[in-house]
Amino acid sequence: MTANQFRAMLVKADLSQRGASRMFNVNERTVRRWALGEIIVPDEIAADLQDLAAGKTTFKAIEACYARP
Repeated sequence: MTANQFRAMLVKADLSQRGASRMFNVNERTVRRWALGEIIVPDEIAADLQDLAAGKTTFKAIEACYARP
C-alpha cells in the first residue's frame, strides 16, 4: 500500500491518524511515517484498513486483534 493509498483509506474509513495509531496499537509517529511514505505499511495492517474502509469489519474488531496483553 502506498502512502497515498493509506491516506485515502483513512479518509474512506473516517479515521484520523491518531485513531489509526490507537486501533493498530502503534505510536502516532509510526502512522505519520506510513502516511508520508517514509516506511512501508505492513501488509496485515493495509488489509485490515481496507476491510474497515469497505465496511467488512469494525474499529473494535481490529482494535481487539492488535491489543497487547
